[in-house]
Amino acid sequence: MAAADNDRILLSISHCLASYIAARLIRDLCGNVDARLKSVISATFHPHTWTIDEDELPCLACLAGPRVQSSRFEPIRERTMAQNIYDNADFFGGYSQLPRQTHGLAGAPEWPVVRGMIPDLSGKRAIDLGCGFGWVSRWMRENGAASVRGYDVSTNMIARARADTNDVAIDYVIADLETLELPEASCDFAFSSLTFHYVEDFARLSRTVHGALTAGSWFVFTIEHPIFMAATHPHWIEDEDGRKTWPVNRYAIEGERRTDWFAKGVVKHHRTMATTLNTLIEAGFSICWVAEFAPSAEQVREQPALAEELERPMILMIAAQR
Repeated sequence: MAAADNDRILLSISHCLASYIAARLIRDLCGNVDARLKSVISATFHPHTWTIDEDELPCLACLAGPRVQSSRFEPIRERTMAQNIYDNADFFGGYSQLPRQTHGLAGAPEWPVVRGMIPDLSGKRAIDLGCGFGWVSRWMRENGAASVRGYDVSTNMIARARADTNDVAIDYVIADLETLELPEASCDFAFSSLTFHYVEDFARLSRTVHGALTAGSWFVFTIEHPIFMAATHPHWIEDEDGRKTWPVNRYAIEGERRTDWFAKGVVKHHRTMATTLNTLIEAGFSICWVAEFAPSAEQVREQPALAEELERPMILMIAAQR
């Protein structure tokens, strides 16, 4: 074989090997491939099946070690942007009239329980994921947090939060939690209220939050309860005696749910309770407390409409530690 042919083959092998190693590192470390980088690597890998070109490098798969069983990569899941329903005029108009928005934390019946799950915030750097109007962001500062950064995909929410906040130690950022990146060890407490059921890739977000928290820090959040959101058509069903029942169907079938709430086609993502808890554990968190909202007798006396919340849990509350 001519020297020129040898050089050409060696160059081809080097090119393929470098691209393969880069792709493996990206998949293992990041779990995804940036679109621009993917377009570069696709010169060597077929973009739809992510198969090594075996005509160019027939034995490359064996160089990767025991994790690779064949030359075919697992399909790479594209990141999608979360639905920004809060910038829909009809939705935002209706949502803004909810008691928890007009009265703040006093209008959120689950808040007494959530407040008890939050650790001492003195001197902490806190983040508020899905901060909305900034009610909890401001509360955290009032209760000792050194700084708070709120994130929300909605320009309407961020504009309202900024207008209602007069504190230089609080800032608000427009961000999609599906693609949010946070610096390592950049915060000491993470909070979220009724947001993660809008997030499709909860596993990625959990890993992101875990990496952003310092050792021993807490992650407290609320989410729509899986029993509440599992059904295809979630609504009360009343029997002949007037007793209300909430349907639970397709519970084990996780994935997208669409409901009409202030606007048509609101997209949520159902996960079982086991999936939610195990995702946190797999991300490195320790589950410290789990609560399901049910109104107290005093709350029912003050707001009789809350009595129906005793029939099924609407909100799941979780405290985890890094």
